[in-house]
Amino acid sequence: MTTSRCLSMQPRKMLALSIVASLSSLGCASAFAQSAPELSPACASFYPADFKLSSTRHIDAIPSTARPAKGVALKEGAYNTCLVRATNHTAEGVDGFSRNDYSRRQAFNADSSQYLTYALNGFWQTYNARTFGFSKQLPGLAGDAEPQWHPSNPDKLYYLPTNGVGMRLNELTVSTGTTRVVGDFATRLKARWPTANAAWTRSEGSPSKDGRYWCFMVDDANWNSLGVFTWDRDTNAILGTLDTKGDRPDHVSMSPSGNYCVISGDSASGTVVANRDLSNRRKIHAKSEHSDLAIDANGDDVYVSVDYQANAGDLFMVNLRTGVRTNLLPTYVNGSATALHVSGKGFNKPGWALVSTYADNSGSRQWLHRKMFLVQLAANPITYNLGFSRVVSNGYWSEPHASINRDLTKVLFNSNWGTSSATDVDAYLIDIPASAVKTIPGTGTPTTPPPATPPLAITLGAVTKSGYNATYALSTNQPARCRAAWSAGNAYDALYDAITTATGGLKHSKALTLGSTSSQTVYAVCKSDILGTEKEQAILLK
Repeated sequence: MTTSRCLSMQPRKMLALSIVASLSSLGCASAFAQSAPELSPACASFYPADFKLSSTRHIDAIPSTARPAKGVALKEGAYNTCLVRATNHTAEGVDGFSRNDYSRRQAFNADSSQYLTYALNGFWQTYNARTFGFSKQLPGLAGDAEPQWHPSNPDKLYYLPTNGVGMRLNELTVSTGTTRVVGDFATRLKARWPTANAAWTRSEGSPSKDGRYWCFMVDDANWNSLGVFTWDRDTNAILGTLDTKGDRPDHVSMSPSGNYCVISGDSASGTVVANRDLSNRRKIHAKSEHSDLAIDANGDDVYVSVDYQANAGDLFMVNLRTGVRTNLLPTYVNGSATALHVSGKGFNKPGWALVSTYADNSGSRQWLHRKMFLVQLAANPITYNLGFSRVVSNGYWSEPHASINRDLTKVLFNSNWGTSSATDVDAYLIDIPASAVKTIPGTGTPTTPPPATPPLAITLGAVTKSGYNATYALSTNQPARCRAAWSAGNAYDALYDAITTATGGLKHSKALTLGSTSSQTVYAVCKSDILGTEKEQAILLK
């Protein structure tokens, strides 16, 4: 996350807290389409049968076009795609703007019959993707509620309390406005971290593509970082926990397969990937840049991001299973630079990601600037131009934040349409035929679930005793912390005498002074950094 994203979250948090208490079911009736056509009616007769997307990398002219009326198809002159204005916040009475929240958030529901937008006052609303009609303002959601559409039921979405405060996950039935709790983490998290107050992804994470596996970060009431945990929706089980020791991630997210959690950060830890149970952590990038998680043509989870520290400012991907990095294309072209966002949510057509660029503020305009394009997730990729955003950059809310649907047929992006306004922003939709983008078969090995972390085990090493002095050594099969006890049956958190830990939490040693010279048994209680489970070890001193 760049500075602009971090700063922009603050007004959302402040305004949301003031409106949470007043939210109630708004009762706006709305019928949901049971299936979505390949194209919206506005674009249904737009494309010829032999239409092909443009794959050129030319510096194409951006057609000067007046801001279109809502719902009217506009031909994107350079690429012959169908562009439709999807919201009109002024006419609809939506405060400030009605925009797609973020590129990493799936804007479209399971059958692409509805899309979701965010308003300046912290409310969320849905629209009909066939008619572009305003559907309803959603009850219960305020500010950073992190809505996530249900992967198969187009009438449901998941959401959090604002900023995750309360530590639960809710499910909303959109048509009726009814909510139920599907995951209540508070008691379990407070047992692990007594000052836990919020569980969220910090607005940029997503569950696995089937909605089963989730990764959350945990903060206290002062937004100090406590840890990260993963959760299985189907079994309501916490699968792994990790202490962050105050090193607060920028955001966390589950990968599409649900095999991995990516913990993104700008500290020395950088961005790391861990197995589902948060074991086997390894760094995949030194920074936390704009990025998303996607599926490549082989079915592997990949992390797609930009490396502004590289000589060419490469857009790149890292295979989360193998750790192999592949550079996709340079973003530093002819002395220029650009900001960008990535959307990897086209899960039903693997092997592609959507890129939206903005704020090219050095050098002359190049082929990739101020537009949305698809990039193949492969070395020397094909790129497909979709359209220009017509954004005049003026702060965070004006950024395009383009999001792709699961089938790679609809793109929702934001634009102030050349006005240079920071908030006079609406959402626009690019509709493309399903046949325009092919799934290119992969040649590698598809992703396989990572091995589960075994139970915590302790091995007793060297033990010495001489008079009143004794030492012992332990090793654990996974990173852990240990504390000493004089009696059996103690919980780790009830003990205070820390045992020295080394080698990344795998080796432990203790020197102690005894009350007598006779043989006696002392105890060590170790707690896994990965699983949060505890194990006691008896040590005979003789």
